[in-house]
Amino acid sequence: MVQLHHALQAQVSPLAQVCVLSFAPLPQYQAWVDGALFAHAEPSLFADTHFLSDESLQVYHAYGLGRNAWWRVYGPRIVWHYAKRYVQRQQLPKVRQDVLQRGGDFVIGADGRVRFAYVGKDQADRPPMDRLLAVLD
Repeated sequence: MVQLHHALQAQVSPLAQVCVLSFAPLPQYQAWVDGALFAHAEPSLFADTHFLSDESLQVYHAYGLGRNAWWRVYGPRIVWHYAKRYVQRQQLPKVRQDVLQRGGDFVIGADGRVRFAYVGKDQADRPPMDRLLAVLD
């Protein structure tokens, strides 16, 4: 997300708006924004970003973002990562949301039409930055 915002500042019209939607309850979402996200960038980078919470998943469902299979979320790389943390006696993160919920990236035109839609195969799957920026140009 930080990389995207830097690219947007450099290349896109100031008319472009970014909305970040999460299904996390608002207090948890706010804690993530204030903590994890701002730990990687200055809060001013996100001054014009709209952070929205969709706990009911109405927007997620409207855009066709269903749920992943458990093996996509907890594939070999993730299981190996958590196994190493467990062996090293590191604290494992507590699951607070539906980890199977799919994410996506969308570009909506000024006319309200979907100009770009990308539904990730798993939580880490995002479209290539150059492809996303090309749609915004």
